[in-house]
Amino acid sequence: FIVGISPTLLGLDSQHYVPEIKIDQLTQKSVALWHPQKVSISRFSTSLPFYWNGYYTSALLNPLQEITDLLRDLSATMLEARGIQRKQGLELLVRYYQLASTIARDQCNYQAAFFYANRAVKLSRCLEQNELLASSFLRRSFISFEQNNFEAALIDLNAACLYARFARSPLKGLVFQVAGHVQAQLSQSGSEQKQALSLL
Repeated sequence: FIVGISPTLLGLDSQHYVPEIKIDQLTQKSVALWHPQKVSISRFSTSLPFYWNGYYTSALLNPLQEITDLLRDLSATMLEARGIQRKQGLELLVRYYQLASTIARDQCNYQAAFFYANRAVKLSRCLEQNELLASSFLRRSFISFEQNNFEAALIDLNAACLYARFARSPLKGLVFQVAGHVQAQLSQSGSEQKQALSLL
């Protein structure tokens, strides 16, 4: 309908096909939305909640492999991205790295978990975004905590607290709560106990 080809010429019954888009509605503004770069970044953005939810509802057969493939594709897309598209793509990369580190940690694949978590932290530092930094340090601290390396976990949590002060309340509260919990595990003096309580 857009290019004016009759449905009959395409082997279609014209009585059963009605154009969903009117020709006069095809403005330059609407056509610009379909720039390949924008479509690619938008696709990865839309997929992220699906993969988080799909992972926790066991809808993915091999979640870590699927996320690894997505990370490869997103990284390839980023080679062509510029301006705001590049910034959005880098933020998405951080969030996909966080998801990959979470999956690897849940599978007790701590080497892979640290690999993805370190990438998330490094990229977050480049972007200089408080919430991404706070959440990246927080997720990396979980890996150390599960391995009973409380000192390393506390180092990451202290870093997360610095950035969480400027984050939204839910993330800020979670970071301080976890930091207080780990601090309580390590406290050996009254002042350290007070610090743990103040975080909680």
